[in-house]
Amino acid sequence: LHLGLQDDNISAQTWEDPRLRFNGSNQIVAQGDILDKIWIPDTYFNSEKKSSFHEVTKKNYVLIFLPNGTVFFSIR
Repeated sequence: LHLGLQDDNISAQTWEDPRLRFNGSNQIVAQGDILDKIWIPDTYFNSEKKSSFHEVTKKNYVLIFLPNGTVFFSIR
């Protein structure tokens, strides 16, 4: 008997970081290895049994910076 649950999730988070404010009116969509260079919240699921990241040929995230320092981060 196997009583397990499998789930695919997309996590979307928004926060403000005043260090990332910039002049302009357009958002910046990040590319490359920038995730290794900025602070990202360490989100976890307290009751998880096992987890893994979706394996694809490209990194599976979106990172957008707004002029007021707001950061939008989404990952699968």
